[in-house]
Amino acid sequence: MYRNGFKFVFLLLFSMSHSFADSDYWKLEIPIMDGGVEVERYSSKQKATIKLRYKLLLDKHTSPVVFYNNFFDSNGWEHHMKDTFNKYPSQFTEPPFEKWSSSSATSKDGEYGIAFSSIWQNKTIGSNATVSMWASNLEGELLDADIEVQVSPDIDASPFLKLVQMVQANPKGLLKLAKVAGGNPFKIDEINIEKVKALETDDDFILNYIEAVDGLVSQIQTFSEKHIK
Repeated sequence: MYRNGFKFVFLLLFSMSHSFADSDYWKLEIPIMDGGVEVERYSSKQKATIKLRYKLLLDKHTSPVVFYNNFFDSNGWEHHMKDTFNKYPSQFTEPPFEKWSSSSATSKDGEYGIAFSSIWQNKTIGSNATVSMWASNLEGELLDADIEVQVSPDIDASPFLKLVQMVQANPKGLLKLAKVAGGNPFKIDEINIEKVKALETDDDFILNYIEAVDGLVSQIQTFSEKHIK
């Protein structure tokens, strides 16, 4: 999350080719590709987040991008490079929504594989949709893939980027914070934030952290009040 300095913007609804009413956000039913198994659906009103996970055998590794681009494009989300592609098509060898935006070879839980991801944006309501794929095995000539789709508010994470920069000047602050929080302070849903807030401290790092978390929570609450009925 803290690596992405996305801006959380609330815009007035306006007429568009793919309309998306406020009340529709929480009703969004993310589809599963044919052949998907071990399906898990998750939603959190507290985080205003909808998530889908499943496993799938794939012949073509880009097929999830095309599949979910068709879905999100028809529901008001646009691929984050669509505007650039429309303005400067000659700079692309192929449409950006027909391939993954990013990929990296890495290890996950001790297993070597390739991580892929792409992002769609709904600027009308201020929401991002992220599709990720993890592929580490082959079954014959088919990729054994884990698919994850998440739809959530477009959050301004710049205060957390500031904290990352502060670590260089104040590493002790981060270590103190992690000890009190009981884990990685940047994984807010996995730590005890109330315990952090209860601290009596004048440490700039911790005080900035509490302010950043409060700002994040406020953004999500504002989004929820408007789009979750």
